[in-house]
Amino acid sequence: MSGPSAALPTWALGGLVTVVPSPGEPLTAHSSTHRAASRGQAFLRMDRLCALALCTADRLIDEQGTPGTLPKDTAVVFASQLGCHKTDEAFYQSALSGQASPRLFAYTLPSSPVGEVSIHHGLSGPAMAFVGTDCAALQALAQAQSLLAQDQAPACLVLAAEVADPVLPTRPSQSALADSAGGLLLRRADAASDRGAALGAVCTAFAPTQPAAIARVLTQLLWPPQAPGQPTQVLCNGSSVPHLPAGLHALPCPLGARTAGAAQVFFLLQQAVHTKTPTLVLVSDEDGQAAGVLVSPAAIS
Repeated sequence: MSGPSAALPTWALGGLVTVVPSPGEPLTAHSSTHRAASRGQAFLRMDRLCALALCTADRLIDEQGTPGTLPKDTAVVFASQLGCHKTDEAFYQSALSGQASPRLFAYTLPSSPVGEVSIHHGLSGPAMAFVGTDCAALQALAQAQSLLAQDQAPACLVLAAEVADPVLPTRPSQSALADSAGGLLLRRADAASDRGAALGAVCTAFAPTQPAAIARVLTQLLWPPQAPGQPTQVLCNGSSVPHLPAGLHALPCPLGARTAGAAQVFFLLQQAVHTKTPTLVLVSDEDGQAAGVLVSPAAIS
């Protein structure tokens, strides 16, 4: 791979999907065709967060070809900024009414999507969740890269989902405009069967301020490149745009315009994959966290 982060390891993008259902639209409309009938009752039993994650995983796995070809020890890493807050609220409302719902109680853990995906697809690899920040999805991606680098899994499903609630967030950047989810399948970049896009190593930083955190991530990524003619385009979440250093051009992201939180990262990655040049995907929040990854659409031939 050429470009500013050539010294960093790269990882093969085996598949990437995003899901944005319309309000009230059943998720079976977004499922793989052959799974739609069997998933109807399962989606109704789950809370919305789990259903979004499972729908995304179904599509990712089915894109790989013959069912059952994904290794059983594939890891599952889930991310969400807002987590299962709506399910928590619904459960406590049922408890206050004197009829606490056992069904809802089972989904009052933000890691529940990991369990549902692993059970439905028979996956027994490492499983974990990252919740509570705009950077959760890239933190999850960094963990997936670590699992692969340490040979703890042959592949990793990285998933994110957000259930919209414009009332809960206290900051504008946290307001999800629509239920949304995304995911990707990550493998080692030297896998002979992989073609297409590659991801560089995720770089994360914490700092007292948002601009300082962004600056630290850019330094780790050796970005922007100093050689004349190399691209300096960036895709980022809305709160990062005002804090980009001079000279970096933030591309508009219509694919992620209706989403926020962890799920938005996958819409940014999806747009980056379809560009013709290496693109930096950058996410940061007002708490001084930032994370970035370089997407190289044609790094693997």
